[in-house]
Amino acid sequence: MVFPRRRRPGPGRRAGARGYIASGGLSHGTAMTVAATQDLTGEHALVYGMSLDPHTLYAAMTRDRLSAHL
Repeated sequence: MVFPRRRRPGPGRRAGARGYIASGGLSHGTAMTVAATQDLTGEHALVYGMSLDPHTLYAAMTRDRLSAHL
């Protein structure tokens, strides 16, 4: 089986990423386990709950003030 060679991104692609970052396109975030977030509240919650049971998922989804996304 023959696999095609991957092409490296050119200088234009990197310049676009730098511009995106420089314009404030990225922000700081924190990843924590559900147990570590007990008694903590944040503005937004982004939950990856593929293997969480319903009780743990409920605890994870109620850690926000404004929005929670599963």
